[in-house]
Amino acid sequence: MKNSYSLEVRVVVVGALVTAITLTLCTALVALEFVRGEFAIEERSLVSQAIEWSDRVGANSSGQVQFAVPPEPVKAPDAPFTGVLKGKSPIYGYTLFNSDGKEIQSSGHYVLQRSKMLAKSGNPVLLEGPDRTTGNMLFVAEVFVPKHNVYLHVSRLRADEEARANTFFGQIVEDFVWLALAILLGVPVATVLTIRLSLAGLRRVARQAENLDIENLSEGHIDSEDAPHEIQPILKAFNAVLDRIGAGMQAKREFSIHVAHELRTPLANLRLRVEGAPDGPDRTSMLADIDAMTRLLEQLLHIARLDAAASFEQRPLNLNDVIGAALSDLAPRLLTHRWEIELDVPSKADVWVIGHEILISLVLRNLVENVIHHAWGGHEVRVEIGPGPQVMFADDGCGLGARLEEQMLGKFTPARSGTRKGSGLGLSICRSAMARMGGTITVASDPSHAPPGAKFLMQFQSASPPPVTAETRLQKI
Repeated sequence: MKNSYSLEVRVVVVGALVTAITLTLCTALVALEFVRGEFAIEERSLVSQAIEWSDRVGANSSGQVQFAVPPEPVKAPDAPFTGVLKGKSPIYGYTLFNSDGKEIQSSGHYVLQRSKMLAKSGNPVLLEGPDRTTGNMLFVAEVFVPKHNVYLHVSRLRADEEARANTFFGQIVEDFVWLALAILLGVPVATVLTIRLSLAGLRRVARQAENLDIENLSEGHIDSEDAPHEIQPILKAFNAVLDRIGAGMQAKREFSIHVAHELRTPLANLRLRVEGAPDGPDRTSMLADIDAMTRLLEQLLHIARLDAAASFEQRPLNLNDVIGAALSDLAPRLLTHRWEIELDVPSKADVWVIGHEILISLVLRNLVENVIHHAWGGHEVRVEIGPGPQVMFADDGCGLGARLEEQMLGKFTPARSGTRKGSGLGLSICRSAMARMGGTITVASDPSHAPPGAKFLMQFQSASPPPVTAETRLQKI
């Protein structure tokens, strides 16, 4: 069997990985775009600077072409620069070439060695190459000055732009690292909350399924509206399976009822014929077997009717009155078989429980039948109500035995050991009837009792007595 997995863990791990990869890619793209954008801005500024300074190219009094170096600004540029064209770390450098590529004039720094000029009139070009002195890479804007047939280079270090881009990018990372961490933490938390809220309906469905049992299978449809849309087809299929199981069980119950009814007549006819036979051991044995078969059919009918009944209306009952009325009907049968019965009713207050008169009478009837047919060697039945919502039914017969006490209330567990023999259906009927009322019936041993006898403890759901009205008082009087 494969190990189960946690959907939350899977989604959180995948979501965190996707988020981290996305943030990394976005950061790389931002950095790339910034560097590219910064270089593009610098290229445009170099071209603009070169075009502006091309107007400063002219001839001196002797007719020699030269570049008039612009004056330095009053306010010094930001560090690490020492000037525009002067100082140890100027921003720009310049070089003036003739049409043959021969240097006419230069700033002495940031000079790109050129032998072929590319710029044309009105069409400056951007160049990149090493400084002829230091080998550092330069950005160069080349402008053709047609009036004097010369070329002007305006250049600056590429490293300056890379440093500025790295500084700017580092500042971005420093400012937004907390935002990135918040996203990495927020995505898993939001994912878990989303999953739990989305699956809350599925947990309600699971609780509905846990409440299903054989007694309420026909009413046990799962409400698929509480589940996510993706799970609803599974739940609909599950409900269809429940319908088919319920239909099959109902058909079996109806068949059991029908068979039991049909067998009654042949057994009655058989009994009439046996009763007409001469007295003898065989006749007595056959009549006993027919009675046993008749009781078995009655028990099967009780079980089938209990299982087939949709519901019994449960309501508050005065347990003292219901037990007293049921035992009044059953007492003659016990007395006929030489059994005495004693009912112990609490004198302080009535005991109120949730139940149904028919089901309680059915439990007592089967317990009485169990005493008559299986509790040999005894003569007294004692029924005690309370304390609380419970009834103790005890006899002083041969007892059940330790093993049978554990098995007797299971469905169709026959009693075949010791002195008790039977199908075990009667006690199974008791269990089913008590379960219908939300109660239980258990076997209570009493080793100090001699003979041990059998004890059955019926426990009910407690109820509050209904309010007393004028009509109720009148009927009581």
